[in-house]
Amino acid sequence: MTTEEIKYALNSEQLKLSLFDKLNHFGIALVFLTVPGVYLFLLGKSLFTNDKINSDSKTLIFIGIFTLIGFIYLIIQKRQLKFKSIRTTLSESEIIALIKNVCDEKEWTVFDFGKNYLKIKTFSDLLSGSSGEEITVIIDKKRVWMNSKCKLSNRNYLFSNPNEQNINAFFERIKASS
Repeated sequence: MTTEEIKYALNSEQLKLSLFDKLNHFGIALVFLTVPGVYLFLLGKSLFTNDKINSDSKTLIFIGIFTLIGFIYLIIQKRQLKFKSIRTTLSESEIIALIKNVCDEKEWTVFDFGKNYLKIKTFSDLLSGSSGEEITVIIDKKRVWMNSKCKLSNRNYLFSNPNEQNINAFFERIKASS
């Protein structure tokens, strides 16, 4: 994570994604919103040409359903980028030690770390139905910020919510130690 990404996360309380990751993350919403987008384009084009566009009630219901589903997915995917936070009296080194202990216990891997952040990878688990998660942890003064979302490389994230259990595993340990 860059300093800019950390500042963005702390100011907006959302995970910052690259352009490719945004397209991947919001892809399902874009697919559904393409239908009303094409319809609006054709409707606008028909104003300047003699083309006729079918605007009967069945077509409008179809377009409305795709629009509604697209916006629902847009809201769901946007919520998955939100950080959750917890206040603590622990020092940064104590927090990192706690996080590493939880990772060791759960057999998770820290795959990226810096001065005040860690990125953790969980693995697929057939019993829980998880396709694996990417957990981002930012330590800022006396507050720990966490986001857990399905890996963007797996397409299963389309129908799942952020894994609250992963964040709670860390928060419970932090609360017990504070």
